[in-house]
Amino acid sequence: MAWLPGWSNRMKLTYDSSKIDGTLSDFPAMINVSSGTGRNSADATPVFDELAYNFTSIDDNFTGTNGSELDSDLWTVTMVGGGTLYINNNRARITNIAGTKTLASAISKYSASGDFDAQIDWNLIGGPVTVDRAYTNLMVNAGSQRYYLYYQCNSGTWLFNSQSYDGSYHSEHSTNVTLSSTKLRITRSGATWTTYYWNGSSWTLLKVSTYMNSTAPVTFLFYAENYTSYPGFVVEFDNFTVVSDGIVYDNTINRKKIAVTTSDGITQCPVEIERWDATNKKAILWTKIPSLLSSSDGWVYLYYDVTQPDNTTYVGDVYDAVARTVWDANFMNVWHLSEDPSGGSLCMKDSTSSVNNGTPTDMDATNREDGKIGKAIRFDGSTEHIDFTTINLGTNHSFSWICKADSTSLWGHIMSSDNTDRISIDAATINMYIDNTPAGISHGTTIDEWNYYTLIRNGSTMYLYANGSYVNSVSCGTGTVSLYNIAGKDFASSIAFFDGLMEEFRASNIVRPAEWIKADYYSCWNDLFTFGEPESGPAIFSFEGNVYEKGVPVARTVRSYRRDTGELTDETTSNSSTGYYYLETTYSGLHSIVCLDDEGGLSYNDLIIGQATASGIGA
Repeated sequence: MAWLPGWSNRMKLTYDSSKIDGTLSDFPAMINVSSGTGRNSADATPVFDELAYNFTSIDDNFTGTNGSELDSDLWTVTMVGGGTLYINNNRARITNIAGTKTLASAISKYSASGDFDAQIDWNLIGGPVTVDRAYTNLMVNAGSQRYYLYYQCNSGTWLFNSQSYDGSYHSEHSTNVTLSSTKLRITRSGATWTTYYWNGSSWTLLKVSTYMNSTAPVTFLFYAENYTSYPGFVVEFDNFTVVSDGIVYDNTINRKKIAVTTSDGITQCPVEIERWDATNKKAILWTKIPSLLSSSDGWVYLYYDVTQPDNTTYVGDVYDAVARTVWDANFMNVWHLSEDPSGGSLCMKDSTSSVNNGTPTDMDATNREDGKIGKAIRFDGSTEHIDFTTINLGTNHSFSWICKADSTSLWGHIMSSDNTDRISIDAATINMYIDNTPAGISHGTTIDEWNYYTLIRNGSTMYLYANGSYVNSVSCGTGTVSLYNIAGKDFASSIAFFDGLMEEFRASNIVRPAEWIKADYYSCWNDLFTFGEPESGPAIFSFEGNVYEKGVPVARTVRSYRRDTGELTDETTSNSSTGYYYLETTYSGLHSIVCLDDEGGLSYNDLIIGQATASGIGA
């Protein structure tokens, strides 16, 4: 079976066709990555072992090949407007081009707790001289506060500037000093923040901050930016060190170094990451599978490889554009209800392109508890609820949700608007009100038990499914259903709040078929996939080098071909500043490495393939 090129590890996830009563297209399946997961209670934690955030030191002297990227275990790099940041002569070089606003920055992937002392070397390589203005910076983020130590060129004068932010910006101190190289330093002792610069022989105190008082864990950032008049200039940073009481690692790092493919092992499916907790080795993923068959078991592959770059083309977090493609266009809204409700306005994310995010009322972080799938929201049956924007669904639609009721003595609203359209649940009945006219279907709801419910409305008939199985149908009103905008209570009254846990509320503007509902239940209950053992990929061989034109590094298309078959095995573009290229192949035999002598290179393909065949000369 084919293997996704360049990836080292995968697991085969085989779906049980007995859970699927008809062919399903573009189905959003849940993948629970944890210990004891799936139909066979498999151990999928090797995924986290492979993607563990491993390094021996947070200090960085930026050692590497010229033109290579910064250590991706330590830094997230951002480049805007043509600004670049790469390794040059074992330093981190930032180049800002003239004539346009550019910047480049690196922010740490870890944070430091307690007291700390952060230092970095700074060197001016070229420009600016007489412009207003250009910034270079060491910055520390501490929750809602930030502390900046600038060394900047302002109207031709170089100066150090300490600036803080606590909701407002405060310029705390500036000193005119012209240096071609120096060191920048920020410290925290308790709640006292201090900035220094190196005068060539010792540290010079710049400022003990008047405004900074945060003791929260901090992240570090260095950057350079041209500003007014957009000068071109080059700076280098080196010898970044941190002495700290403790280092805190982001347990979501490397979460996007995954891929899900169809059964061919190559065609990638979009993936949404609902939860990624590397510390406890638990993740909830959703992926769109092009086709699920009822006739025979099929499978997908979950790839994972710490050496891969983040797979942002196919993998995203909730609310990322690529993650929204997991949910087909008929999903009006998908709320996992797994976010921390203390996040304030619009913190409860909608996974669809509707971007209908919700705002909690009377909730804090304690309302977020373990749910059936991942995390869920507990409603108190009194005042707690979540406000959403109006949903307009017409006369054909599907609602589904997962809940565990703490009390059913009073009917509680699952979702409602005013006192006209709403869904409610009590100990005996699931109700949908359309134009304030109830349509109820009897179904006993057991307290303290998880249930998956689906309400289907097809014109004047309502259908109820419980835990994937059909319950009954009943006639209902014929008006359009709209104005649903609150989960958890009756918008027009102070009663009928839902009391219990709820998660995974979805609204579709079509009638979902029975086979979809059944498969979705088994998917949500982690009973659709059987996990295979971890598999290791084929060996990888590599080629690297540099491309020069008349002694000058250039960007050119570089390709590798198998000498015996002429098969193209890899392609890249050499770095425009260094000429560096890197190619990989899974074939151990002889290869031809071909550099195309124009920037596009497409006009030379036929010639090159002819040269690279077994009967050819080879390039």
